Amino acid sequence: MDDGQLSQNITNLLMSFKVQPDIMGFEYLRTAVMLCYVDENLKNNISKKLYPMVAERCNSTAETVERGIRTAVENCFNCGGLLEINEKCGMVVYKNNFKWTNGEVISTLTELLRLDDVRRNLKLKLNQLKR
Repeated sequence: MDDGQLSQNITNLLMSFKVQPDIMGFEYLRTAVMLCYVDENLKNNISKKLYPMVAERCNSTAETVERGIRTAVENCFNCGGLLEINEKCGMVVYKNNFKWTNGEVISTLTELLRLDDVRRNLKLKLNQLKR
């Protein structure tokens, strides 16, 4: 998947989780998910590696990035946007009774993108087999 398509898919996913696109946390979160999608190891080192990388790309500081993502996650939680995970998974995995951490949201969004890729590839292979 090219960068443009990846960015569009992340944007669609964030909006389905009711992350408000008019706050800086949206851009920080989109960039963080994109970086984690490309390098899975970043999910294990969010504070020391991921936030500084996002800050560099967004011309900000790691502290501002962390706070912006935290605000986006809190807004998402407050409006019930995290419940979208149930729709994406096809079962109840979350009941909006606790706030996820930044790392949990970033990891979940990254894995949902990976699952979409697997589904898309399987669908393509099935279509090729039918021909």
